[in-house]
Amino acid sequence: MQKRKKDLNLIISESHLKEKLKERNLRLTKARKIILEEVKKARSHPSAYDICVKVRERFPNIGIATVYRNLKLFKELGLIFELEYTGEQGRFDSGSPDHSHFICERCGEVFDLEDPIDKTLEETFEKRIGAKFTHHRVEFYGLCKACRSTKRA
Repeated sequence: MQKRKKDLNLIISESHLKEKLKERNLRLTKARKIILEEVKKARSHPSAYDICVKVRERFPNIGIATVYRNLKLFKELGLIFELEYTGEQGRFDSGSPDHSHFICERCGEVFDLEDPIDKTLEETFEKRIGAKFTHHRVEFYGLCKACRSTKRA
């Protein structure tokens, strides 16, 4: 799992980020660079608040509004993805949109599932409804290993 995440993190180079920002007449600020770095290295699919806490370790005066604005910008630029679950804060992922997640219904942990979903499933659905998919998201819900091992399981 760690190797895949590391490989995905290499996709967003600083020059690619600068290019994307330039398309919007924006520049690469220290805050933007640090925010994106923290999202890229996180394996826990952090919330904006979690990202802000990590960014403040390196850039103490940053405000939560700045983090939110930049996460929204990175999402619009296609550099990160937001995982939105009913009743919860959005969680952020810098990986490919075409991978699966497991979400623990007790503790809220979210992690990537490395096994790819069979592409023929997309083809079958596309033929059935006459659409062309750009990406997909598959989510599995249940209890993680830690939660299953507690007495409440």
